Amino acid sequence: MKVVEYAIMSALIVVAMFFLFSSLMAHSQDIWSSVLNIR
Repeated sequence: MKVVEYAIMSALIVVAMFFLFSSLMAHSQDIWSSVLNIR
């Protein structure tokens, strides 16, 4: 495997993890706000 291909794969994995983490944080914030509103 080339170094460039490895760098591209690692960059895509990092971007995917950041996107999933940001979306998860947004959903968790909405869930916490809804729970606090219910309480």
